[in-house]
Amino acid sequence: MTKHMTVDDLYDLVEEHLGAIGSDFSYDSADQSVTCVLFETFELECGLEEPHGTFGATILLGRHRGASTFLGKPISLNSDPASIRASLDQIVDWCRLHLTDKFLAAFDAAHQR
Repeated sequence: MTKHMTVDDLYDLVEEHLGAIGSDFSYDSADQSVTCVLFETFELECGLEEPHGTFGATILLGRHRGASTFLGKPISLNSDPASIRASLDQIVDWCRLHLTDKFLAAFDAAHQR
């Protein structure tokens, strides 16, 4: 029997995988969602959607607006750790493309990346 990922598991995976790229990590067990800020700029909300526990993620762009496809490619709905990590990497790459090289250099230097 396959163990379904919990929001606690998702929180741990997201925080560990993103490391210093993310800040202000929090989760809502009622909504089964994890939020954080990427590169001190983008608000990420991800979670496990009922009834099957599929993974979903959105960069919030304002009130009731968000991006859930990244360069025309949706993230994986699979909720296994490898698929979630690949989806997070896809989102990080998308975020990096929206930031200037000067900002990224300063951010990476400040966070020893």
